[in-house]
Amino acid sequence: MISVYRQLDFFRGQYLKKHLINRGRLKNKLSQHFAKKIKADLNKLYNQKLKLPANRQVSGIPVSLTSWAPRVNSLPLTLLSILHQSIIPKNIYVWISHEDRNNFSDFAKLFKPYGVIFQYVENLGPHKKWYPMIKETDHQSFVICDDDTFYPRTWFANLIDPIKESPVNEVIAHRCHRMILKNNKLLPYNSWEQNLTGSNSSAKDLFPTGCGGVYIPREIFSEDFINLELILKLCPRADDIWLKFAALYAGIKTRKTAYDFIPIEEVSTEVSSLMNSNILENENDKQLKELVNHFETPLAELLQIN
Repeated sequence: MISVYRQLDFFRGQYLKKHLINRGRLKNKLSQHFAKKIKADLNKLYNQKLKLPANRQVSGIPVSLTSWAPRVNSLPLTLLSILHQSIIPKNIYVWISHEDRNNFSDFAKLFKPYGVIFQYVENLGPHKKWYPMIKETDHQSFVICDDDTFYPRTWFANLIDPIKESPVNEVIAHRCHRMILKNNKLLPYNSWEQNLTGSNSSAKDLFPTGCGGVYIPREIFSEDFINLELILKLCPRADDIWLKFAALYAGIKTRKTAYDFIPIEEVSTEVSSLMNSNILENENDKQLKELVNHFETPLAELLQIN
């Protein structure tokens, strides 16, 4: 019988893009199907009857994510999908704000034996996903992902494949948009080329999105881009944008893998407050403008591929 985590591998790529990309009825049905199956595994975990696949390769590259009270039901399902990867990270860091600690204390105990580390930090919004990895660990690279997405069994292996032999000084992502300039000015976020397929090429104008998983090399972070005051002033609600600009100002390209990833989220979290404000209310464009104005370097210059 094919496991739910192997089933997830079938639901990606260009074939299903037109059916899944706009969060349609099929996507909701798939989400409900996968949630039901993974919840059954969660019950087994509570009852100490869940057996994770044995003899898998373990990677020293950790996974980092954050969560908050409205995602308390989706987070454990995401964690289980990561723990069932064909190659597993040695550690998974989950960064929780102090005020949400009580909501996740049971999960912290439940997942601890499997290398999942819950840490409690200042509430930095979505920047909790990556900022504590820089300030509170000595990891030189890490992968970020979302807390409400079901990750296919080969998701992690395909993401780190370019760096298995030696470190690569690139941001690597399964899911990317292409930033578009017109007359040397950046077009609005919703006008960019969305959800690219295929490729396995790198460029400065590729914009990685965190829900698909992103490999972050520590080299992208200059002092300005770990300045918490600047982060909260210029880009408090868009970690994807901040991390992209950190890479641009470090002269580091983004690589889109050949692994096409269409996110299937847990249904109850599908329309989040961040998506509403950042995309539907154009907060992404406001924060992009703040960054461009502050750092002054023309985007046309930053986005030159060579």
